[in-house]
Amino acid sequence: DEFNPITPHYWLNKVPKFAEIKGSETINKRQATLIAFGMEGKNIRIWIDNFYKIPVKVEIDDNGKITTYVYEISTIDTLKDSDVTKA
Repeated sequence: DEFNPITPHYWLNKVPKFAEIKGSETINKRQATLIAFGMEGKNIRIWIDNFYKIPVKVEIDDNGKITTYVYEISTIDTLKDSDVTKA
């Protein structure tokens, strides 16, 4: 829902210890590790960025109905101290 979006952090908290690594793929020109697990009767596949360790794609298979979330990594860690401190 537009007022309560599902974030990459949400998905990281849902990954169980028994999740299986299925391989690696390129998503949005970034290397990602594909993991898979079951949750609430659904098959979940999550591609986790190899460098930033956050989901870049999530696919939910609910008995053939596929829902996909794609997250783009824009810019991370570009602020300098001078951008947020008094000169």
